[in-house]
Amino acid sequence: MLFEGDNAIVNEVYKVNNYKKYADKFGSNVCAFLVAVLFYSMGRFGFWEILGIKRPAEVVLIVVIFVLCLPIIIKSNKYWRHTFFWLFILFFICELFLRMDILRIVELGVGIIIVSLIISMSPRFKEQCLIWIIRFAGVFAILGIIQFFILFFIPELESYTTLSFDQYYGNTNLLIENPVTLLGLTDGSHYTIFGHQVTRMRSFTSEPSLIPFYFMIAASLAFTFKSRVSNWGWVILLFSFITLSGSVFLSILFCLLFSPLLMIGRGYVITPFMILISLFLILTFFSIDPLINIIQKIEIYTNGAYSKTTSATVRFGYILSVYKELIQHPLGMKQRLDLPVGLFINSMATAGLLGLIFIANIAVKLFNSIGKLFNNNQLITRQKFGLALLYGVYVMIFTFNDYGSFQAVGLILLLLIYEHLMNMRTMIT
Repeated sequence: MLFEGDNAIVNEVYKVNNYKKYADKFGSNVCAFLVAVLFYSMGRFGFWEILGIKRPAEVVLIVVIFVLCLPIIIKSNKYWRHTFFWLFILFFICELFLRMDILRIVELGVGIIIVSLIISMSPRFKEQCLIWIIRFAGVFAILGIIQFFILFFIPELESYTTLSFDQYYGNTNLLIENPVTLLGLTDGSHYTIFGHQVTRMRSFTSEPSLIPFYFMIAASLAFTFKSRVSNWGWVILLFSFITLSGSVFLSILFCLLFSPLLMIGRGYVITPFMILISLFLILTFFSIDPLINIIQKIEIYTNGAYSKTTSATVRFGYILSVYKELIQHPLGMKQRLDLPVGLFINSMATAGLLGLIFIANIAVKLFNSIGKLFNNNQLITRQKFGLALLYGVYVMIFTFNDYGSFQAVGLILLLLIYEHLMNMRTMIT
């Protein structure tokens, strides 16, 4: 039997616990928001650059996140047993002893802290990080679509949007000469639609090849949620299409192949590895000519609307030279790669065969999770479409174009996706 004083104590304890619960929830949401902001700050997304505040913004975000997450990391020991933590440690050590790239070392050091935080936090925190990334991608996509229509009818404004990456990378001055620049940037090339010449959109990325990383992944993830967050997916996907990035259409091709591959046992898991091996054999024995011939036939079929011969020649030629270097340096190369050639190749170039084993292990688990979730009848059609799209994008990223994905923020995003898929599998079993 409780006395009046006891009731007061119980009520006070309840209030304190309730307050702590909401405080923890608020702190978790704030931290997730900051991780998402950092995702669009580090790497090759130039929104902060055109405002001239990239470095200050990064420093403030990193310091705040570090202060917030340090107590959590100290208390937790989950990250010691996680593949992604040791992947970052491996890349950090290799960078330190093989290449001594200071910026890359700092980037990976920050990545180790963020990865430790993410692994230590609850599934809800990881989902909040992804939701904020999706929201930001949706906002930038809307701005890009608005810019598309403005430049469609007022092409004279295009000159204000063609800043090159070298112009704004690490910039400390305001680069906005017209409000249209705040909607995004363009790459200066054009295509014709309804008899109208339109410039290619790229939002604030350094080039359209980054669209799959910054936008298509967000679109595919949006579709995997049952909440209203999924509505962002259509907006982001629409913007991805109007950029006419070759990597976008390659991702769609792999997305369309996903369902047939599900009928071939583990075909969807081994396909990325078969592509890598096939590419190696073709380039080794036949050079780049067969691949360029295929690209040229696509150009003819599309009446020149899809012109990628020059880009493909440079990329395949570079991959061929990298293969020769990798054979000579099985423990990792002393120079960083100049072009994005896929996570498999980049990981091996960075950390040798051990790096390839680490990233291959992650790829197997990632694609296996996507396949098992897709085959689960509890998922609705939209979620399955999101999984197929995610599969297509990451097959492209692992094998052909890891632009953005091999940076610390790209590997952090891969960790969030990996954890999201694991959580989805747990929830439906």
